[in-house]
Amino acid sequence: MTTITTVIIILVFLIVFLFIIQKNEPAVSSQTFQIYFNRKLGNYLVDRRSRALYYYGEDRIGTSKSQPKSHCGEGCLGVWQVFYEDKINVSPPLRKEDFSNLERHQDQQNQTVYKGHPLYYYINDLNEGDAKGEGMNNTWFVLKID
Repeated sequence: MTTITTVIIILVFLIVFLFIIQKNEPAVSSQTFQIYFNRKLGNYLVDRRSRALYYYGEDRIGTSKSQPKSHCGEGCLGVWQVFYEDKINVSPPLRKEDFSNLERHQDQQNQTVYKGHPLYYYINDLNEGDAKGEGMNNTWFVLKID
């Protein structure tokens, strides 16, 4: 086998390998947040990789007069991971002013907030659009968008 043939075979292999890797990567949006539709749940908030975002019914919702407060502590955070994004980039119908960040007093982590609700991921949502945590313990819910 000649050197040119070997190089061509290696290049073809690399191109096929890169195509397979790229095909298995989830689509990533330039928008921090998107709206995902599910027939059962309707429209709900997801991140740029289409991972569902949740709120915890035990958290204190922020208002114009009070800061939101997360009540998801150490044991809870093993299953419900804090969502944080420093730079918020959204397109209509989402509005940038509906998002903010807070510092969690229990562990000094930053957390993103939507309309007063601190945001979380559910650890068992592994695929795009999964919302397996919806309704869990009657306290965890995806953020539905009208």
